[in-house]
Amino acid sequence: MKKITIDTWHELVNEHYQAIYAFAFQFLGRREDAEDVTQEVFLKAGQKFNTLLDHGKVRPWLYQIARNACVDRTRWYKRMLLDNDSSPAPLEIESDLLLGRKLLTAIQALPRKQREVFILRMLHDLSTQETARILSIQSGSVKSHLSRAVLSLQKNMVASFRELTTELQASPSQILEGEKPCLE
Repeated sequence: MKKITIDTWHELVNEHYQAIYAFAFQFLGRREDAEDVTQEVFLKAGQKFNTLLDHGKVRPWLYQIARNACVDRTRWYKRMLLDNDSSPAPLEIESDLLLGRKLLTAIQALPRKQREVFILRMLHDLSTQETARILSIQSGSVKSHLSRAVLSLQKNMVASFRELTTELQASPSQILEGEKPCLE
């Protein structure tokens, strides 16, 4: 078993920080939560590095830690919601493009397994086998969840695009006054 050195840990963080942060942000939708989870991931990775049997598979291992931390954070929010009868902070979506925000919202609305598979496969370019290993499911299930996620996102984005084009067809005075365009 190999104990992690400071230099190795710095290399690990430098090489994977952005990808793990992006995964956490896409999963959770809040910058602050993504930052917290990313820090947790690298702290845990540093502490548990000696348990990693194949050091060539660091990337999927980090994603697995990140996924577990994101799930834990989501459970914590749900507990807070039930315990305090108050909602968690609203999602903070950092995108200048309306369709980009709509896509991120649509991704976050997917069922958890579909969202996890979509984010890992499509946004982080992990293989089907790596995704299956991280989520502890079969490769066929990864393909099935991905297919369902893509179909759902396609439907959602077509509806969003129609809504956007309807808004763009509104007269400038309607847009300036904040009126909804009337559909005939």
